Amino acid sequence: MTTPDRFARGAIDLSAVNTQAQTPQQETAGSVAPVVMVDHTNIEQAVVQRSAQVPVVVHIGTERSPDSQSLHSNFTELAQAQSPIRWIYAYVDADTQPQLAQMLGVQGLPTVLVLAGGQPITSFQGGQPAEALSGWIDAILQAVDGKLSGLPAADEPSAQPPVDPRIAAIEAQRDAGEFTEALAAIDALQASEPAHKELERLRADVRFAQRLAAAAPAEDELDEQMLQADTLIAGGDPAAGFDHLLNLLATRHGEEKQRVRTRLVEILALFEPTQALVIDVRRRMASALF
Repeated sequence: MTTPDRFARGAIDLSAVNTQAQTPQQETAGSVAPVVMVDHTNIEQAVVQRSAQVPVVVHIGTERSPDSQSLHSNFTELAQAQSPIRWIYAYVDADTQPQLAQMLGVQGLPTVLVLAGGQPITSFQGGQPAEALSGWIDAILQAVDGKLSGLPAADEPSAQPPVDPRIAAIEAQRDAGEFTEALAAIDALQASEPAHKELERLRADVRFAQRLAAAAPAEDELDEQMLQADTLIAGGDPAAGFDHLLNLLATRHGEEKQRVRTRLVEILALFEPTQALVIDVRRRMASALF
């Protein structure tokens, strides 16, 4: 069966593929899932960085669409049938992650786009039969052959640290949009365990999600400016988001400057402190403050 013409809107373009894109660290093929649910907390690593290794098929969909549900089922089946993993299926629920859908330029649901080397190379909109999807993916794999690093060979599986059920419950509240309840639970846990290492990161994450969900309306012009940085970071461009905040830090004074500093510190808590980007942001913060 030939590939339907409706796929043509994304004739595969590899001109922008950057094989030097940053790749996820300390992972092996055995630790990577072929199917991933995407939100603002993992889009950078699970989609942008992962696409430096293998193509990532990003499906922005909704449970309200039968075409989208069919795509979700078929892509999941195709991805899980791989051995070894040569591509990743990433699903974005547009109903719960509308900001991500907007950042990805979605004009209709379902929309499917493919990233390789951190760049979109093809896309289509609407439903497709399973056999057409299989052929389409084969064509993508042929097109990127030799251009991406691939997943590292699997080593012995490493033991995963136990999940703190209290943290899991707070994360569930965050995902359900229960931000006030999640923040209250963090405060209660921090009161009893002030040395708990996860709480500041989790608090920053809940507040970040709250702002993106528009559950906390902008207070003034500065708050609107800082929300623009949130949107950039949620859209997979943390460098641009930090640049925006650092520019605000350099141009504001007094109480406004302190508000920007507080926001920067809070968002930095979402990232690993050893990341080059984080180190650079902290250096630039120090220059702007002192």
